[in-house]
Amino acid sequence: MGRDDKDEYVTNALVMTPVAESIPADMTKIKIQKFKGGGACDWLKCSGQFSTIARKKRWMDEQTAHNFVALIEGDLEADVETAAKEAVTAHKSFEEFFTDVGLLSVPHDVSEDLDNELWAMTRRSKESVLQFSQRPKENICMFAELHQNTDAIPVVQQCRYFKRGTPRAWHEKLEASGVVCDRTSELVLYFTHIERAERGRDRTPRQEQERQGPAQREEP
Repeated sequence: MGRDDKDEYVTNALVMTPVAESIPADMTKIKIQKFKGGGACDWLKCSGQFSTIARKKRWMDEQTAHNFVALIEGDLEADVETAAKEAVTAHKSFEEFFTDVGLLSVPHDVSEDLDNELWAMTRRSKESVLQFSQRPKENICMFAELHQNTDAIPVVQQCRYFKRGTPRAWHEKLEASGVVCDRTSELVLYFTHIERAERGRDRTPRQEQERQGPAQREEP
């Protein structure tokens, strides 16, 4: 298990709370799977995870590049090493090198594919609101990793993507309530309340009794 884990993942330690007097630092470990090939979406997920770790670790360009190259294996490994040497020769920054590597795995039209997926996403029948919200969020994060996109998807557009995948009846309840939800997280919270209310309403008397537990016997 240990050897397989090391072959598949790179583990990084992050300081959550720095050391203070006699209190030791609060540490956590984050594992990121090595990239051994795959499609554009696989690369975007991997690069997004790496960017997050690099930002939290505050690595310098040279250290970031070293850790990034160590993350790549398989068919892309030789190309990345070549790109790294060319970046050193041309005195490129890590971001420029990172962009060059991304172009090896991500076609120019992938942004259109991600956009189409976002518009077409709908909540599945047995999927909770929270579970559904993770799917557009994942695509939005991948969209942000596209180096040809200089602007992130506006928050209002992210809300539209999420709302399109939820029932129209929920939108009507939101509008009738007068509650203003300007962020996806606020929509998730509001629609979760509706979802729970609907599930409670759909329970049979037997299911409701089982949920509440056995009835207490009254004392004579």
